[in-house]
Amino acid sequence: MFSEELYKQLSKIVEKYKLKQLYILLFIPVVVFPFTKLFYELSFHDTFFNWLFLILVAALLFLSAILGFIFNKFKKHTFTINFILLIGCIIISIYCCYLYKLPQLPDDKLVVLITRFTPVSPAAEEDSENIPHRIEQALQKKQTEGIPLEIKRISKQVLGTNKYSKRDCAIKIGSSKEGYAHVILWGDVRKDERELYVTPNLTIIKKMKNANVDDREIVFSNKENDHIDFKEHIAKEISNITAFVCGLAYYEAKKWDEAIQIFDQIPSDESQYYKGLCLYNRAFTTEQPKQELLSAYRIFYNIFEPKKSDLSKFEEELYFGVQRRLVQTLIELSNLTEPQIGLDYLHNAEKISGSIYNYLAENIQKNENSILNYILNLYLAHENLGMVLSTLGVMLSGDKGISYLEDAIKIYSSAQTNILQKLALPLPQWQAATFSNLGGAFCSLGNRHSMSSSFFLLEKKS
Repeated sequence: MFSEELYKQLSKIVEKYKLKQLYILLFIPVVVFPFTKLFYELSFHDTFFNWLFLILVAALLFLSAILGFIFNKFKKHTFTINFILLIGCIIISIYCCYLYKLPQLPDDKLVVLITRFTPVSPAAEEDSENIPHRIEQALQKKQTEGIPLEIKRISKQVLGTNKYSKRDCAIKIGSSKEGYAHVILWGDVRKDERELYVTPNLTIIKKMKNANVDDREIVFSNKENDHIDFKEHIAKEISNITAFVCGLAYYEAKKWDEAIQIFDQIPSDESQYYKGLCLYNRAFTTEQPKQELLSAYRIFYNIFEPKKSDLSKFEEELYFGVQRRLVQTLIELSNLTEPQIGLDYLHNAEKISGSIYNYLAENIQKNENSILNYILNLYLAHENLGMVLSTLGVMLSGDKGISYLEDAIKIYSSAQTNILQKLALPLPQWQAATFSNLGGAFCSLGNRHSMSSSFFLLEKKS
């Protein structure tokens, strides 16, 4: 309302005193100010004192004065002058947009921006420059190993009063024309006598190949006098995480071969898990799926440790994911091998899924803070166990097969009544999957009973 009233008052003054040249001054708040503020990443206050803003404002004022002189001298050609003025304004607008237009990020390599770390204490000034340099060297080494990276480094620091304002600052730097990148590496450094405390952060600016990956923050501290090995360790960890983000982008794009090459060079359970996923998915695109599935099985089994305890929340989610994929791989392998070996695979899958199912059922009340995640994982454990029991029921004959099918029906029914109905979440796809699996188990059991009845009638007639 205020801006409309201001425009009306300006229009009255312009019409009354025939000062049409003043219309060009509207470019100051509409074009010049926003462009300068965004291009140089300035605050509202600082933009008023920026040299580019002041020069452009002076140029517009000078142009307005010249136009006033022209209008008064050539009144007969007012239409022509207005037309030329309009074309000039359009050209200026297009040129400003062209100047601010951000470059296109490559889709075949990850662009990484490294900022200068922020020294929290005076003694950390040197380390705030040294640590990013070591990270850059570690990433350059990853480049030589074949990981598709483009590395950029700037002297700017990420500043803020809390983690949210710092993240906003990081995104602003990573979205600027100078620092445009997929991810930005930044952090704080504090040095108190012997202790060196570093908190590197990896913030996603723009997703490469639409990869779904969260921001990462890691805390490192060292109390030894010699910090060289410690800094090398930080650089190595950050370079591994950055390379993992690149590998994940190729995984999301279903480029299994490229993703496997990247994950092979990252020594972590998470990267090996995704390498196993690549092998599992690639199995369905090759003529020899068994070899791919066996490779995926070995990877999942090496990560999976049934007696593992004291897991962090992140490690626990990874652990459950590995378990689910391990069971699915064993089920697929059972369909590609001789019956007896296939049964061994299925019994192994039954043991694994049963242990996870029992673990979740026993510990769900102990994790009230993350109870929703536990419930969801328990549902997935139900589905996995039900799938294994149902497959065993189909493969085994006689009363043993019927018993397995009945157990599968109990598990699927429990997933529906005890979990999905209690969750106050719209999960139609999960409900449809559970009903489909439940219907399949009932159908198999029905066929088994009808076959038993037929055999019974045949025996009776004979």
